[in-house]
Amino acid sequence: MSESGVQIKIRIFGILFVLGFMLIVGRAVHLQVVLAPALQERADQQRQQVIQLAPQRGSIFDRNGDPLAVSLVADSLYADPARIKDPAEVAKQISPLLELSRNEIKRLLSSRKRFVWLQRKMDPKVAQEIRKKNSWIELCH
Repeated sequence: MSESGVQIKIRIFGILFVLGFMLIVGRAVHLQVVLAPALQERADQQRQQVIQLAPQRGSIFDRNGDPLAVSLVADSLYADPARIKDPAEVAKQISPLLELSRNEIKRLLSSRKRFVWLQRKMDPKVAQEIRKKNSWIELCH
């Protein structure tokens, strides 16, 4: 192989290296300058969210060790609207059991979200009634 053939290969490799480097720099500029505001807003939405946590309360005992006040676990009702085929029918069935109107339940179950709270800290009797009747919504503690 002649010396000019080696130099041509070196130049081609150098040009490819510079083009690759320019491509990486161009992508970095695009992300850091052009898309920065949209990406910053998206990041803020993902990490700056206030979540109310209910603290676990301890029991209170008298001097003999008998409980005076104890914490009870309460059920909460949620649903995945994407899994519910007929929100109006579901709202009709559960509105008599909940503290929400039929229209409000239908609105929640028609949303595009994958998770909606229907009722928090339910009466245990109501939770048991919903467990018996329905398999399309979930209860959690």
